[in-house]
This record gives sequence, C-alpha cells and structure tokens, in this order.
Amino acid sequence: MTETYVCLLCIHLMGLRHEDTMMFLRYTAFAGCWVAKLADGWGSVLYELVLLLGFTVPVGMLIMQGLVTGPLTPLLPFKLPLGLHKFLDRKVSYDVTMAPHAVGSVVLGVILFGLELTMDTQLRVFNALAHCAFGAAAYCLWKFLPCFDKSDELPGFR
Repeated sequence: MTETYVCLLCIHLMGLRHEDTMMFLRYTAFAGCWVAKLADGWGSVLYELVLLLGFTVPVGMLIMQGLVTGPLTPLLPFKLPLGLHKFLDRKVSYDVTMAPHAVGSVVLGVILFGLELTMDTQLRVFNALAHCAFGAAAYCLWKFLPCFDKSDELPGFR
C-alpha cells in the first residue's frame, strides 16, 4: 500500500492535465506494485525498487528543473526522445513554500525510523513518530502542486 501511494503521489507531482493519462498511470502503478511484490516475494525488493524509480525519477527531474536548474534538456549530454523532451520542458507550478516542510518531514521521519532501528524500543515509539512524520511529508507533497483533476461536483438545478 505504501509503495502504491508513493507512485500515486508521484503521478500527482507530475502535473499532468490529461485525465486519461492520469487514470492509465494510476492503474499501472497499482497493478505494477502488486506484480512487483509478487515477483519479489518477501526476500527481495528489486522489482519494487525498479518500479518506484520509474515513477520517482521523472518527478525528481521535474522538481529539480522547476526549483533548481531551470530547463534540463540543454544540460543533458544526449538527445532525448520527443515525448520525453516535451514532458520535461513543461513549466509545472510548484508551491515553493511547501518544499521545506516536505523535506523537513522526510528527514525527520528517516531520523526517527533510524532511531527505532538502532534502539528497538519496546513500545515502538520512534516508529509511530516516524509514521506521523512521513504522513506530514505526504500531506506537504500533495499540497506542493494544485490538483488538476476535473471537478466531481454535480450540476445544480434551480
């Protein structure tokens, strides 16, 4: 479930406006996470890592392009395919004020999770606090970009 949510959050952060594309990616993420977990079993995370990288790397490039470097295509040493070139050259309107909150929440969650792994408390206090920090990070990342889904409101009748 966590991996599926990470993929869905990445789809949201791609800033796509075409509803059919977003639905296709959402179903692909769900099915891909399910198949990757079945392929990995409990002893490996290889396929799950490949799937997560497939969703997080494009988002990372978009965020880096939007907040740090500007357009990435002139900086790359190789020519990109046309579809990928058009995807990366979009201007996505990220809310810069939410970035420190998201990064801080992720860092805090990793620190708390690391404390739980090293101290191994009986009540799992650091684990619970890490989950809260990761939940705050998910909220901040969701607010990092406005939602472009169409409205589900029913038309009003007078």
